[in-house]
Amino acid sequence: MINIAVIGIGQWGKNHVRVLKESMQFNLKVIVDVKQVNVEKYQQIYQVNTSKDYHSVLSDADIQAVTICTPSDTHYKFVKESLEAGKHVLVEKPLTLCSKEARELKDLAEELDLTLMVGHIFRYNNAIKFIKEKIKHGDLGKIFFMTSNRFGLRVPRNDSGAIFNYAIHDLDILSDVLDIPYPTELSTFGGTFFNNQLEDVAFISTKYHTGTIGQISVSWLTPMKTRNIVVVGEKKSITLNSLSQDLMIYDKGIIPKYSDFGTFTWATREGDILLPKIEKEEPMKLEYADFHDAIEKKKKPVASAEVGVRAIEMVEAAVESMKEKKVINFDDFLKRK
Repeated sequence: MINIAVIGIGQWGKNHVRVLKESMQFNLKVIVDVKQVNVEKYQQIYQVNTSKDYHSVLSDADIQAVTICTPSDTHYKFVKESLEAGKHVLVEKPLTLCSKEARELKDLAEELDLTLMVGHIFRYNNAIKFIKEKIKHGDLGKIFFMTSNRFGLRVPRNDSGAIFNYAIHDLDILSDVLDIPYPTELSTFGGTFFNNQLEDVAFISTKYHTGTIGQISVSWLTPMKTRNIVVVGEKKSITLNSLSQDLMIYDKGIIPKYSDFGTFTWATREGDILLPKIEKEEPMKLEYADFHDAIEKKKKPVASAEVGVRAIEMVEAAVESMKEKKVINFDDFLKRK
């Protein structure tokens, strides 16, 4: 088993602690948090060693890996120090708040022959993987467009806006299921209502070299929690409620209707609505299985550091588009990075 430590026991850290305590591949040796109340709480729940000093983890030769769940603006520091201490790292998304720093960490991990994974959890979601396979095998035909809505109510953060916290998931999901690293064009319209520097709501439009277009809507001011994805293809379409994991395939579309004189108009084609059975496995457990194989078998993880870097670059482009009120050509954007 791999000895591991969790640094940061906040909203997501507690989930990592639970999954690791149930794991047969990892031994959770210690959890670290600067808040005494968190340390005491999880020490009682899980009967695990705790510490308020992460340096004690980095200096412990018995600990081979760390999971970092600290605030986003601390990721660069914690990941760099952990890699330099010889630890394999799984860090919650975003890898950093700057693509230059993210690529530096990616290169450092490669130089030290260590695994660096980023918590893009939806890459381990079986429903998302199902959609990707359907697109890959051509079952939906040419993909016309995709939409993704990620709404909820939460106190705005001080280190990053809704694009870095919410849209980073959806930009990565679109790239993942389409198997396209970057869009060719991107534009964003957003609004700031509680912080003059950070957006609370954003609408991002993307275009890909295949002709597919995407629309991503995110907000942390919306009273209801919504996580919906729609994929519209030439042959079939798919909808997914990411909260309930309800996935539906629509065998419907638009077809030409020919007249007796060889001319045609457009008509709708009505078909079945299918509810395929998706195996429900906790994505975080699959994520840790991937982390284990990356360490033990030297396999490239699904949510690699490169995936983390690309997600940040797309987010940076979206933020730049919003602030400068312009369409971003992605090739030009990447040349400037």
